[in-house]
Amino acid sequence: MPATDRSHDVYAALRDQIVRGDMPAGTVLSESEIAAAMSVSRTPVRQAVARLRRDGLLHQPPGRSAVVTAVSAETAVELYQAREALEPYALTLVARSRERDHFTSLAGSFNELASADRIDLDDLHALSREFDAQVRKRCGNGYIARLLEELSVHTARLRMLARGDQDRLHASARQRSAIAHAVARGDGPEAARLEAARLSDSLAVVLRELLGTTVGIHRGEPIA
Repeated sequence: MPATDRSHDVYAALRDQIVRGDMPAGTVLSESEIAAAMSVSRTPVRQAVARLRRDGLLHQPPGRSAVVTAVSAETAVELYQAREALEPYALTLVARSRERDHFTSLAGSFNELASADRIDLDDLHALSREFDAQVRKRCGNGYIARLLEELSVHTARLRMLARGDQDRLHASARQRSAIAHAVARGDGPEAARLEAARLSDSLAVVLRELLGTTVGIHRGEPIA
């Protein structure tokens, strides 16, 4: 397998562990241990670590090993500000296009999840990733698609904060269903409005989990 493929595999594996919380904030990465565990040389591990640093998922003090970054209220707010600037407009672009039929089935799938007594977190996240991927694919703007792709890793990490909140998971599924319906019928302004409201609700949950309250933002305080 080419070195670039090995590096991508290591990157994907480490990224997924960080996003899922298997490597919580403050975890110190040992390149030699990772290389041994994944049966690769240290070169693809170093390449993967460098890529994760660029993503903002790791930081590496001079002369020391890389460490998983903490999630702070400040960075969460900045992420949601970026998403609010991009995602409603991307949905408007998709609603204007002729390639929106897939959103009818997505709306039905989200509605089915919302109707369940209990939502499986993996099912909702998988469907949300499919929704986001379709938006990037069909918005018709490569710059916006790439920016949304860059933000998606951090978005996935924050989604895990609401893993035990069934009320929020059901609300999110209902909101996604309504947004997908609006896109499918070509109502871009309504899809954008609903998405802005969904992002606001989601940020409130994230701040509650990070700070224990939705009132005020203590800048730079990391999650434990």
